[in-house]
Amino acid sequence: MTKKGQALSQLVLLILLISGLVGTIGYMTSVTVKPIEVTNESLNISGNKTSPKVIPSTGKSTESFNTSKNETSPGILISTGKAIEPLEYQKTCSDECIYIGEKECLNSSFLGICGNYDKDECLEWNVVYCEYGCSLSECKSPPTCIEGYLYEYDCSGNWRQQKYRYRNCTIIWKNVEYCDYGCVKGVCKSIECKGTFRGIVSKIIDGDTLEIKGCYKSIRLALVDAPEYYKSGYKKAKSFTESLCEVGSEAIIDQDDGQPYDVYGRIVALVYCKGKKLNAELIYNGLGVIDTRFCKKSEFAKEDWAWNYGCEEALQPPQQINCDPSYPDVCIPPPPPDLDCKDIPYRNFRVLPPDPHRFDRDKDGIGCET
Repeated sequence: MTKKGQALSQLVLLILLISGLVGTIGYMTSVTVKPIEVTNESLNISGNKTSPKVIPSTGKSTESFNTSKNETSPGILISTGKAIEPLEYQKTCSDECIYIGEKECLNSSFLGICGNYDKDECLEWNVVYCEYGCSLSECKSPPTCIEGYLYEYDCSGNWRQQKYRYRNCTIIWKNVEYCDYGCVKGVCKSIECKGTFRGIVSKIIDGDTLEIKGCYKSIRLALVDAPEYYKSGYKKAKSFTESLCEVGSEAIIDQDDGQPYDVYGRIVALVYCKGKKLNAELIYNGLGVIDTRFCKKSEFAKEDWAWNYGCEEALQPPQQINCDPSYPDVCIPPPPPDLDCKDIPYRNFRVLPPDPHRFDRDKDGIGCET
């Protein structure tokens, strides 16, 4: 056998093997096989010379196929010789995007993310809403602000409100203070803190000092002196005041007409809590003392709790001792020494016998006449 004949035999065997293999795979899987294009070049085994070839499964010459390099014929199953359409012509849908994971801003508020989200084989957009807008194929991050209160105030009923800003720049109004006497333009109304008035206890400073909501001056108990924070008894006195005049409870304030304010500008007053006088209760329970320096000024000096515990003694005139009874309206000591009118400050005073100093020279009952 010549070399040309051997080569032809080998080619025929190879085609038979390929044909059988493809037929078996097609039978077992029943899937479409990518078409094989047969051209003269693929069958040329002799160099410059070509001869027609035969497809074993059909017995047709390869010359019946278009062998132009610029044209492509439909695919042919070698096992059957039937032409099939290319895969792209079998799609029943179209892709909305190019590749899985692709992102694109569909508008200023929506982001599309490419993927296969349904049962078909085509790609489509999954639309995501961007709360803070969409830019450069990404949802914008929420803005960041310094969190805290802003210096803006308003009212909601009796509540005083202040603006509050969160880190995401959201701003809301927060209730910051309840105004017992009403709220106007972000400011709590104040009561007229003078004379006799009612108020809500807001703070106990110590045993004899407290604060009333709406008053910008603290209340100092009239005539009562309770221990300071560095003295013994401070805690007991403060605790007593806190229990009788509880924070949040109502108190009646009766300002002292004789001493309305002290040297620190505090309101001096008699304070009623739960129907009792706080001033008196501190004295009765031994938690404070009467400050006698103010008995002459205070309108409350002659009330029992003040008079009996210090003000009576403070207001009594000093006892006149060693005064001669011949001079009842003034205090002149009896002799010795013997005194003349030039030795005393009194003039025209009443004189009774025996007038040991002889101030009544003319015996008319008037001494040291001018």
